[in-house]
Amino acid sequence: DLVDDGASLANSVQSSEHVLIVNSFPKAAFFAPAVVGPSDSFTVDGSSSYDAEGQITRYDWLVNGQNGGNGAQTTISLDTPGYHTVGLSVTDDSGFEEAKGFTSQQIRVNQSPVARWRTDPVALTPNTEIKFIADQSFDNDGNIERYIWSFDDGTEIDRKSTRLNSSHQIISY
Repeated sequence: DLVDDGASLANSVQSSEHVLIVNSFPKAAFFAPAVVGPSDSFTVDGSSSYDAEGQITRYDWLVNGQNGGNGAQTTISLDTPGYHTVGLSVTDDSGFEEAKGFTSQQIRVNQSPVARWRTDPVALTPNTEIKFIADQSFDNDGNIERYIWSFDDGTEIDRKSTRLNSSHQIISY
């Protein structure tokens, strides 16, 4: 800013400088697991959020649009299988009410797979090898990765999903 009174004297021209700082919004960021079990407690961590000109002074968590807690970290539990939205709003120390950052993530609550199996032969007799077939098993929200067969005699057969059939000899029943 420069002013001149036109008197052509040493004090006729005055200048002043104003420094204007424009506050940028803080950046909200957080870590959360991608998949959780129903009703399992888990921690979300927003400590990686930052403000270029200052500090984060407030962390507000939202779970499916509802209050989910405060602080850089909080513990959440989701009951219903499916996708849920977890969001984080951060406020900086600028004093401006609108100086907030926000981000959200989808977290999937796993739905249990359904085990369906059959035997071949259908009629069981002692000392006969029996095939256990699980080709009707399914997982509504993913893939079945392993099949574990546990028998009363203590035998356990663990198979990858590429091998649905397992054989075991039943001695008595």
